[in-house]
Amino acid sequence: MRLFNTSKAARRRMETTMNKDHQGPIVSTYKPRPPGAARDRGRLLLVLALAVALVAAALFLLRDKTENRLEDYQTVAVSTQTINEIIQVTGSIEMPLRRTVLCPEEGSLTLRIGSTGDWLATGTLLARVEAEELQDLLYSRRRSLSDTGRELAKLELDRRFEEERNHVDLARKLRAISIAGEALTRAQELESAGAGTAKDRQDREQALLEAQEALDLVNLTIEESLVRFQFSRQSLQGEQSDLADEVLDLEARVAGLNVRSPIDGRLLSWQAEEGDQLARYGALAIIADTTQPRAYFAVPESSATRLAIGQSVSILVNDAAWPGRIASIGRETTASDTYGTTIDIEVEFSGEHPEFAAGASASGDILLGSRAGALVLPRGPYLTSGSNRWVYAIEGDYAVKRAVSYGSSEGSMIEVQSGLQVGDLVVISDYSAFIDEERVKLGGKQ
Repeated sequence: MRLFNTSKAARRRMETTMNKDHQGPIVSTYKPRPPGAARDRGRLLLVLALAVALVAAALFLLRDKTENRLEDYQTVAVSTQTINEIIQVTGSIEMPLRRTVLCPEEGSLTLRIGSTGDWLATGTLLARVEAEELQDLLYSRRRSLSDTGRELAKLELDRRFEEERNHVDLARKLRAISIAGEALTRAQELESAGAGTAKDRQDREQALLEAQEALDLVNLTIEESLVRFQFSRQSLQGEQSDLADEVLDLEARVAGLNVRSPIDGRLLSWQAEEGDQLARYGALAIIADTTQPRAYFAVPESSATRLAIGQSVSILVNDAAWPGRIASIGRETTASDTYGTTIDIEVEFSGEHPEFAAGASASGDILLGSRAGALVLPRGPYLTSGSNRWVYAIEGDYAVKRAVSYGSSEGSMIEVQSGLQVGDLVVISDYSAFIDEERVKLGGKQ
């Protein structure tokens, strides 16, 4: 007995009906699904979904446990106040009235008088220098001056005797002329009376002429002698004057070997030891009037245009402040690694002040103006640990990193120019442990 129609048409109808439950074509070897297969597949998908949820929850819990947390921190709200616009500058204390005492001559430092820190009045003996060559030269020039003086005295004496000789010779020549004239007159009278000859008269004329020539020669000799004397005397007097000046200069230089303080001031340091051989103008000591100090600061060029002579400056030295005022403002700029381009200013102290060490470090606060309603925060570790560019502001359960910029500072407060608003809570503790994080979960105690 056959239960099924197994004709070709019946088989095609069966394949078409079963194809509705399968994606692929029904082949001739089709086997029907066992009972409950669809239910098992749903259970499997449910198990897989639960497993994924459990893994995600575990990862979330693990991440929450490893996240940075602020366990102990301080916060403060951004507030407003009137803030003075102050620029802070650095520099040093110098002494304008400062002298380097130099060795007056090449020689040896034989004696130092006074100790570092002593106050010296102008002219106080400071040191002695021995310069043998200079002293030998002075001795030689003094001898030359003495010799020249003797030569000049001898010249004057010789001239006096020569003038006496010339006077005697001149008188003799004049007498000879007088005698020759009288003889010529007698010869002329005799010739006129017929008692004399023409030859006698001519002889007497020749004798008178020779006497006159002798007188002229004596006068020439006297004049020549006078010129020679004047020239020799002038030369000796010039040499004597030059030697006298040289001796005076050498005496002053020798006296200068006793080195004295050029100013009223304090002996800051010795630059040479006793026994040292020094060149001329080598450094011996440094003296400065420490009662008149000045502070010298480098001011950013951008702020220098707002400065004026007489403007007030607070000068800070060794954690103490003294009032001062600007005495001069430079006219040249200088490149600075810290401030960029700067201009130097000189500040004088106002009123009483202590005696500072030359070269002492100093800083200055210069008030440029005031601004009301400025946003401010107190200074704290967050400034340096945040590289003066970042703060962590409280947002819900997190401290979120924000970029900020700062302006002027006054006392314990610093101006916030951007990045925050009034009332924002800011962590002011140290950021070093989490500065690389964009946000940090709050925890622990505040």
